[in-house]
Amino acid sequence: MEKTFNYIMNNLSTIVLCFVSIITAISPIITAIINNRHTTKIKELEMYEIAKQQSLQDFVDNCCSYFSCPSDNNLKIKVLSSMHKLLIYFDIDKYLQNNILEAINQGKNKLLNEVILNLSKQVKKI
Repeated sequence: MEKTFNYIMNNLSTIVLCFVSIITAISPIITAIINNRHTTKIKELEMYEIAKQQSLQDFVDNCCSYFSCPSDNNLKIKVLSSMHKLLIYFDIDKYLQNNILEAINQGKNKLLNEVILNLSKQVKKI
């Protein structure tokens, strides 16, 4: 009976030792996978925010060009195209969208400044 108990204890020690060895080997791999996923998500968010900032900058630049020469239809097309790109990244309700169109169509700089300030609040600093 005592031999059986010692045999079970030795086997139990071996099993626990094997289990701990396996966990020790797997743990760094799991940690690396989790860290890589987190890093990837952070990079994706950074890239999204950079694209968001760039779309707003393009809109502002195109508006400035258009307001300097409002008779140029190509500039107006660029402004409208950059406005549509804003819709991808920003929460723009109908009211804000109407303000943008009104500012573009009627050359209202003050209204456009309000729109840009509103959109700038939606941009996170990186």
